[in-house]
Amino acid sequence: ARVAWNPSLLGGGAWRACYTKGPEPKWKALTKLLPFAKSKAYQDYDTSDNTVTNVGEILGNVLKVQAFGSYQECDSKKATPKDFQVTVQRGEFALGGLSLGLDIKGVGFQRVQYADSNLRVFESMNSTPTEWEKEGLVVV
Repeated sequence: ARVAWNPSLLGGGAWRACYTKGPEPKWKALTKLLPFAKSKAYQDYDTSDNTVTNVGEILGNVLKVQAFGSYQECDSKKATPKDFQVTVQRGEFALGGLSLGLDIKGVGFQRVQYADSNLRVFESMNSTPTEWEKEGLVVV
């Protein structure tokens, strides 16, 4: 559904990410490695500086994979769908206070199909260079 675009709808803290359709992303596979851990994945967009952090927990908040990047609008549309370029600068495994760098980086294109104060629907428009996400993935 087309809705008026409001950039602030991307922010507001971490939003849980649930795989819904398309190719399974690597971050989702990680959340299922230890089923007893009840791990989750989430995204945190900071609209004040256009940065984004994606997190896939492996053992709850104790062991997780994180990707850090930035985003920018690709179009001047005033309604959804709205396209963005997302550039991931670095990734890491985080274990407590320790971290180990991961080869998660590159440019991807993401379409916000829908956004309101309770729900966001994203679609990957291309496969990322390290294939953490593939074209056609839809995340709610």
